[in-house]
Amino acid sequence: MRTLEPGGMQTYQLSVPDDTIAIVQGVSLSAELGKVRMRLSGPDGPTIDTCSGIIELRDRSGDFTLQVSQCNGDSGGDYTVSLNFVSGEDGVNCGRQLECGATPTGVGFVVPGAMDSYRINLEPGERNVHLKLNYLEPPMGNESGSPFLQLWDPNGNKVISGTCANSVDVPGPAVGGTYTALVSPCIGTRLRAYRVELVRSSCANGPTITHFGVSNGHGEPVAPTGFDQEGRPIFDQQLGYGMLLVLEARIGASNRGVGNYTVSHEENGVEKDPDMQMILSEPLGDGNPTVCDITEPNFGGVPATVPLDFDGAENAIEDMGCRFDDGTGQHIGHRDLYEACTFTNQFFGYSFVDRTSYIQFCTGPGPIAVEWAFPLGTTTVRARVKDIRGNFGEPREIVVRVLGVSTPTPTPTATRLPPTPTATVRHTNTPSATLPATRTFTRTRTPTRTRTPGTPGTPTVTPTSDGSTPTPTNVGGCAGDCNDDGTVPINEVITTLSIALGDTPLAQCPAADADGDGTVVINDIVQAVNSTLLGCSP
Repeated sequence: MRTLEPGGMQTYQLSVPDDTIAIVQGVSLSAELGKVRMRLSGPDGPTIDTCSGIIELRDRSGDFTLQVSQCNGDSGGDYTVSLNFVSGEDGVNCGRQLECGATPTGVGFVVPGAMDSYRINLEPGERNVHLKLNYLEPPMGNESGSPFLQLWDPNGNKVISGTCANSVDVPGPAVGGTYTALVSPCIGTRLRAYRVELVRSSCANGPTITHFGVSNGHGEPVAPTGFDQEGRPIFDQQLGYGMLLVLEARIGASNRGVGNYTVSHEENGVEKDPDMQMILSEPLGDGNPTVCDITEPNFGGVPATVPLDFDGAENAIEDMGCRFDDGTGQHIGHRDLYEACTFTNQFFGYSFVDRTSYIQFCTGPGPIAVEWAFPLGTTTVRARVKDIRGNFGEPREIVVRVLGVSTPTPTPTATRLPPTPTATVRHTNTPSATLPATRTFTRTRTPTRTRTPGTPGTPTVTPTSDGSTPTPTNVGGCAGDCNDDGTVPINEVITTLSIALGDTPLAQCPAADADGDGTVVINDIVQAVNSTLLGCSP
């Protein structure tokens, strides 16, 4: 992205290998600039001079000079220029490999006017290949609902000339090899996160994971700091706790609803495995192999699964599933996007990160506690989701990299677990595609889609001997500040209230105990509310 001075011209050098098709795109980012003029000259052949915004260079290779200027006028302005190579197996290709499932969290137009490139390996005559595209948020104004897609075959023939459709059928390939998809904004140049999903007969037909990532203690999604060599998003964290793991999914090729449960349950008298399954390459906390040790005094960690394979990891899956909660004590996902644990932006408030998602699973109801914190270093987290008929979708992996303080004195346990759990959580609810959750509190929604806590219960008030209201003393910093970031949002007040009611262990938020007496009662709740309304005292 560059700025063209009034009446100016900027020059670029590019080299095109043999047997390679080069696609050069110029996009104006300001109204005063108007169309971008591109003039491409090389060692042989005619000079290309165009204001169309795109140059497709075929059957020419070598070193070229690209001159960019204003098509009409001399006002200058901002523009973007991009280069992509479209070629087959042996040529140069700039694209990211597309595998079964949706592109990971962090994909999007990071530069206005960008053109992103993807590679798809297809077999000769392969049928039933589809590409689905969507923006994570609904379009605004005259924007389309998905990005603009073009597709070239290995011989450089354009098989999809360009479309802004949400779902595109790839024509049965006459030749096999590497196909190249170029994705750019359909209308406008606004930076937007998007997903591309590859669906083919060889892919698992269960639910598609649409979002898998980390959110901070306030529920705001954290952007990945980069991607590793395998294309997995990396989330750098200073602490191994005080954050949320969030996974979302939508209906896959099976066209069956996504399952609800993160732990084993019963359906019509038949025991079912968890619908959302998650395993880790490193232990969390002390790695205690006890299953579902999520309450004091036996609050423990989660063991690792080595190798990172779902087969034979039933206990680890169950133990991790116990850490997921819909906010009411049930180990199920959120189906109502406005009941999500993630705060996506000021306009939408609390909602799914990808608004095409069918369900959201969140660790909680509070952030990850110290007792089951991520260790220092790198941990790979692998997850998959199944539909109500038992069909799994493609697994997805993320990398959580803890750079600072983590869980104190962890005892790693990176081994397979015994087949018989030491504790088991069973639900006798009968799941369906739209299983309602029994709420123990009510959120009142305003037109700006903000949350206010309801009345989940009445804590017991113990008056002082003279009948006066006790004056709380905050002995441990900011009352109710669960993640120690100097602020107390409403979700941390709700956590404090849940601890007072006995529904959540104190270990989830030690700061809820404002006076340090080992219990959370009404004066501690008042202190947390004051922290929200008045701010934390310096």
